[in-house]
Formats: sequence, C-alpha cells, structure tokens
Amino acid sequence: MKIIIAGSDSIIAEDLQQMMKNAGYTSILQTTTGEETIEKVKEFEPDIVILDIYLTGKIDGKIVAKEIKKISKSTIMFYSTIRDMQTIQEIQSVTAGSVIDSHKLLFGLDDEKQIISNVEKVMMADVLTKEILKEKLNKNEC
Repeated sequence: MKIIIAGSDSIIAEDLQQMMKNAGYTSILQTTTGEETIEKVKEFEPDIVILDIYLTGKIDGKIVAKEIKKISKSTIMFYSTIRDMQTIQEIQSVTAGSVIDSHKLLFGLDDEKQIISNVEKVMMADVLTKEILKEKLNKNEC
C-alpha cells in the first residue's frame, strides 16, 4: 500500500510515518504543503493520503482534499491535533454533506494501535466499496 502523509508539523508527520513503518508499510511519502501534496499524489498515486486539515502553504487541507478527489481515487483520511466542533465541521464541508466515518478522522495521535487500526479499517472499507460498485456495474452491463 502506498501512503502519503501530509502535515505542517514535521514532528507529528514523522511520528505518523514511523507508526506506519512499524505496522509494516514501507512505501510512504511525507509532504508539508498543499501544493506539494497535490503534485505528489499525481506522481506517486497513493492508496491513501493522511492529511492534516491545517497545512502550510497557499492552500489548506480542505482544498487539497477537494483537488485530490478530482485527480485521484486515493482514500483520504484527516488528522488534526485540534479536536473541536469547528475542525470537524470544516472536514465535513469537504465531504459535500456526506457522513464521515469516524475512522477517517484521527485525533489524539498518541495511540499507535488505534491509528493503525483506523487506517486499516478505512482501506478495507474502501476496497469493499469499490468491489460492490464494480459488481453493480457488471450486473447493469448484462
């Protein structure tokens, strides 16, 4: 699985990267700005982007997520060290009113097992969703 970790705080992003490595994931890129993240998504074609909502640069994580949705099928997870209603609402605004699976929000980045579990749940759900959509398309073609 290919992962991009996009975060403005290099210490937190490095911690997340180390957690992923500890779980056996080795194909990981780290970015710090929104612009860099979008470029790396185009080049690297990750399976998942773990995205800080408050990136540095000219564009923040909300705009980056919208751009990634336009150019990639990558799964997007958000993380933030700020856990308040405004942050959650900002993340929800990116999803165009759809319900956000709580596993796609990482708050309190100190529980490594929980973070890895959430990443794996999100990826499994994404794979299953794609398989179900593929089956429905195949049935409609018949």
